[in-house]
Amino acid sequence: MKGTQLDRVRNTAAVLLDVLVTGFSYSLAPFLREVLDPWVRSFAGAWTFDPRVYHLFLPVAVVCVIVCLWILGCYKLKRRRSIRDMMPRLLGALMLAQLLLILAGFYAKADFLSRGVLIIFLATNFAGLMLARWLIDHATQSRTQRRTIVVGTDTTAIHLAQVLSREEGHEIVGHLDPGGTSMVDVRRVLGAVKNAADILSGHTPIDELALAVRDPDTVAPAVAAAEDRGIAVRQLVHPIADGLHRVYFEHVGGLNMLTMNASVADEMALFIKRIIDIAGGVIGLVVTTLLAPFVAVAIKVTSKGPGFYCQQRVGLNGRTFTIYKFRTMIVGAHEMRDDLAALNAMKGPRFKIENDPRVTPVGRVLRRLSIDELPQFFSVLKGDMSLVGPRPFPIEEVQAYSGRQHRRLGMKPGLTGLWQTRGRCDLKDFSQMLELDEEYIQNWSLWLDFKILLRTIPAVILGRGAM
Repeated sequence: MKGTQLDRVRNTAAVLLDVLVTGFSYSLAPFLREVLDPWVRSFAGAWTFDPRVYHLFLPVAVVCVIVCLWILGCYKLKRRRSIRDMMPRLLGALMLAQLLLILAGFYAKADFLSRGVLIIFLATNFAGLMLARWLIDHATQSRTQRRTIVVGTDTTAIHLAQVLSREEGHEIVGHLDPGGTSMVDVRRVLGAVKNAADILSGHTPIDELALAVRDPDTVAPAVAAAEDRGIAVRQLVHPIADGLHRVYFEHVGGLNMLTMNASVADEMALFIKRIIDIAGGVIGLVVTTLLAPFVAVAIKVTSKGPGFYCQQRVGLNGRTFTIYKFRTMIVGAHEMRDDLAALNAMKGPRFKIENDPRVTPVGRVLRRLSIDELPQFFSVLKGDMSLVGPRPFPIEEVQAYSGRQHRRLGMKPGLTGLWQTRGRCDLKDFSQMLELDEEYIQNWSLWLDFKILLRTIPAVILGRGAM
């Protein structure tokens, strides 16, 4: 569900305050560096202070910080969320912004960016951003104390009341009984839905009704009474299937559409993910181009056949594409699968052999270091794959999927993912891979991608469970 109106107000205020705080912190840093010069000279070195030159880089600093805060999910603020919970993301975003700022300064040959100024900028900016979020929380705290009546008395209504009280700080005045089985304590039932007008008149102030009942005819008296009194009405959306947990409204040609989705629906976040994929694809292809001649020669010298291997794989929602890898097996290895089926170490449709006899000696080294995967950056750049996502599998393996196993196709496949960082090839059951892929899709965020990429680096370097 997309954020409530108050959440959007909070997030908008956060962006505006972050721009002001970042601009102020960046402008203040050179002056503090000047004041603290005797203390920081030992590790920051001598420098020449010219505030006019520093201010030329002010827009760059602000853009770097705001973009990194967005990427790491710092603008998905929720009411009653602890400021302490935001600290790791804020600090991570600022450190990433520092790296981008250093790279921008290096590219622009901005020698005036001293280490002392950047350290002071990081510290003051972090303190300012934390203060900004504290102010936003306190400024909106009164708006979260809303007196709410829940329409419904079943377990769903009880859960709704608990969530509103816990997550948004609502005061639950009581429940209206639509008839039927009631699971609510009788002392919390204010009366029947048909008597909503009298109940609302006798309980003032009431800020909103929260509907936990599906039938519009049943809740009609309560809705009409709320409309007469200018009271807000919120309807709990009941997904038609448990997996369709992402629910949001769209306006299409003047029509209101309620969309339920099992995969990611945040178009802005997906757009940023694609930008990151393009940048990563370019960098990865540069590395691949530099290594390709040496790897190809090693493959050709030690085994017959081409240096590269291509195969049809299944991607987003069943789309097929060609994947490219450095060849690590003997020619004709794919045709030997049936003969080696008894050696398959995986449960389910996935095919994998421990100490696969088809893998060449050079191929084992390439696999251990994940060098064989480098040409897949081309697929990332094309848009067939992403840096992070469920791994793409061959067509015949996907054709063996049944039921919920197809859900892992609900997101673009990636070079790395949760199961690569948590177990990689140590997993022996396809259902375990599926669980991790579903966990990734259901909880996806740019912050999660960032953490997976960070965990992938040591896993690749140490060769833990390489595929």
